Amino acid sequence: LGQEPNFKVLAHYNSGYTKDVTKDATIEGFDSSKEGVQNVTASYTENDVTKTVSFTVTVEKPSQSVDTDVLQYALELADKADTNGVVVSVVERFEALKAQAQEILNRAAAGDETLTQETVDQTWQDLINVMQYLSFKQGDKTDLEKVIALAATMETNIDAYMDEGKQAFTDALAAARDVYADGDAMQDEVNQAWRGLLEAMANLRLKPDKSAL
Repeated sequence: LGQEPNFKVLAHYNSGYTKDVTKDATIEGFDSSKEGVQNVTASYTENDVTKTVSFTVTVEKPSQSVDTDVLQYALELADKADTNGVVVSVVERFEALKAQAQEILNRAAAGDETLTQETVDQTWQDLINVMQYLSFKQGDKTDLEKVIALAATMETNIDAYMDEGKQAFTDALAAARDVYADGDAMQDEVNQAWRGLLEAMANLRLKPDKSAL
């Protein structure tokens, strides 16, 4: 479709001689802008003798071939990658791009003519880029969990403490719980959360009451 053919017209003589007469021949019935089967006629006249031949051609959309070798290898590398302990958002993005890469490969194998090389190349580039973030590990929350557990017991008896320091404690506990629930929290954030909460706990002061001793 849209491509002019390289028709060649040959004149054959009784003597066995053959001559290329394409430039002097008349070719009718072909239209490169239209899809489908077309009846084409080629005519050539020499010494008042006209010879005509008819034949059919099929005009089709050009087949589109994409190179998926790089994408295939990128997906093989991704399948070997370790996501253990990686922050949640990175893992989710990584898995989504792996699925997308496999879908692109499936489309290419099925001969999907709408698939472009640009799409293929962008997919493997995105996959390789997200793999660079697999070093973003979730923080170890063991210490944070312990500090939150003790803070929770203090929270249930918060009225026993003086007003000064209460709000700072409440805010620090809420922040620590948010970090604990955050699948993207890295070690620095985790450490800052439990240390901040521990400091707020240490700054609480019980209301003077000898019976509490």
